[in-house]
Amino acid sequence: GLVPGLLGVPHGGLQFMAYEEMKKWRLRIRGPNQSVDKFSSFEYAAMSTSSKFFALAVTYPSQVLRSRMQQQRMVGETYAGLGDAMVKIGRSEGLGGFYKGFGPGLVRVLPGNIITFLVYENIASYFRTHAH
Repeated sequence: GLVPGLLGVPHGGLQFMAYEEMKKWRLRIRGPNQSVDKFSSFEYAAMSTSSKFFALAVTYPSQVLRSRMQQQRMVGETYAGLGDAMVKIGRSEGLGGFYKGFGPGLVRVLPGNIITFLVYENIASYFRTHAH
């Protein structure tokens, strides 16, 4: 559906916001004389993993709702709308019902996510040091 699909739109924004805030937090811990270019690949990987976890934790329930509403005819469940789906899932499965498949979904996207952020940071670092 359109509404559950739109609920997942902020995922990327949430992830980048969390990632940038983690970089600021890490810089404060390291001290005022450190630059962003001094982070290790492990630090970037940890921050990208944490930011992806945060964004996915916030937006995953909307993905479950969208999936359930799209598949309702195939599995024999019927929902009158988004609100009805939320109530039925909550009553029958509890909070965990909104996070079914979260672990495998996270494991599936983390390698690409880490690579993306490492490449981004290395390219950004190169351009910061070679810009004239």
